[in-house]
Amino acid sequence: MFTNTTTLVHMNRGHATNDRVTPRTGSHDTRPPVRDPKERTFLNNVVSLAGGVSVVLLVPTVLLLVGVPIVLSVRGLIEGVRRLFLLMLG
Repeated sequence: MFTNTTTLVHMNRGHATNDRVTPRTGSHDTRPPVRDPKERTFLNNVVSLAGGVSVVLLVPTVLLLVGVPIVLSVRGLIEGVRRLFLLMLG
């Protein structure tokens, strides 16, 4: 029975020796301690503000980049039809 030892090492956070995975000794919980949600650092606030500002500026920019070519092509098509119609009339 062959198993992928790197997957087991990643999942168990253990150490691979030959074909076996030996678990780490000590605490099983290796996650960092959870901060109190009310305790926000200045850096967290700056990152949140930068993310919000980028979304606020990105959405209108994308709308303009997509919308302007569509509007100009429709306007050009209408102008072409108008000139063709004027040519036919007179």
